[in-house]
Amino acid sequence: MARQNGRDLTFESGGTLLAVLTTKTVNINNNPVDITGDDDSGFVTLLERPGTKSISFDCSGVSDNETLRDRALGAGVTTNIEAGRIIFLNADGTGAEAYVIESDFFMSSYSETGASDGRIEFTASFQSSGAFTKGTPVP
Repeated sequence: MARQNGRDLTFESGGTLLAVLTTKTVNINNNPVDITGDDDSGFVTLLERPGTKSISFDCSGVSDNETLRDRALGAGVTTNIEAGRIIFLNADGTGAEAYVIESDFFMSSYSETGASDGRIEFTASFQSSGAFTKGTPVP
């Protein structure tokens, strides 16, 4: 697998890039189901497929507006869950999209760490809600 730099991963909601992200982490979770029985001699046995699947996305960055803060506070929105896309770019340096993960995401945390040159520094965490898909890039 080719190496990617931090700019090769973005997050958007409603077709809009939410902010300039400086750090980001994607966690893909497949929680196992323990089916250990008395006849397993004390060794753990797991179901072949995960019991629950989820994706979490943690990021930090800078913004020149209050869009994320407003979403965290619920200002002007009826739900904290919105359709989102995590976009993985090709590692070839062309900026072309390799693939996207699409799901509904819940903003589980938001924190402002200060302002710098009129910009808001923040950290935020998002958790998938419902099914997610690996999709093809939108041209």
